[in-house]
Amino acid sequence: MKESSLNIKQKLVWFFRSFIWLGLLLLVIDIVTKNVVVANRDAILGSSNQGIVLIPNFLAINYVINTGAAFGLSAGDSEAGYIVNRVIYIVIAVIASAALLFFYIKRYKDKKPLSMYYQACIMLILAGAIGNLIDRIAYTPEYLGAKHNGVVDWINFFGIWAYNFNIADSCLVIGVIMVVVMLIIEEVRDTRKRNATIRKNIEAEKAKSLEEKAKVEEPKEGTAPEQPAEETSK
Repeated sequence: MKESSLNIKQKLVWFFRSFIWLGLLLLVIDIVTKNVVVANRDAILGSSNQGIVLIPNFLAINYVINTGAAFGLSAGDSEAGYIVNRVIYIVIAVIASAALLFFYIKRYKDKKPLSMYYQACIMLILAGAIGNLIDRIAYTPEYLGAKHNGVVDWINFFGIWAYNFNIADSCLVIGVIMVVVMLIIEEVRDTRKRNATIRKNIEAEKAKSLEEKAKVEEPKEGTAPEQPAEETSK
């Protein structure tokens, strides 16, 4: 009984430290918020051009179906462009998610687990990628009330940002930024360590050189120092 309780406790600790719970939580929040927005799209679209304004000139809930990628990137608005967009972004999301999962599992099996910081980053990125992947695969045009499948974007910072986005987009951006910031910090730290090691080695070499020079210049043991020759008297 004690061993069983200990195993459960260890698994719970691992689950918490792995941040899998964070990825699942954010994925659920992303799915729920999108579906709530889709269910109320008529009220949102009928309120104003910006959607339902929560904070004037700053924040609103809007309803946009994005068939492209982030920041409005797209292969075009034609039927062919839509097909290219959907296929490419589904393939990219599947490959990226699979690669991250493989990397995460491999490090765990090799008993070289990532730090909690990087685990949180991976879960954020996975939640974002899977969240938008679900939109492209599962949400039909009939359900969305649109012409094509696409990603539901509903957060509108119309006072400061030109593009609508969603929880999944936020997870992706935050996760990537966190990784980049930590990589920069680690590179700066490693560079400082390398420079400190180089300076230490240079100082050690100088000290060694001075020590060897001093040994060469000091008189041999048992020999008297040379005296200046006395002038002979005339």
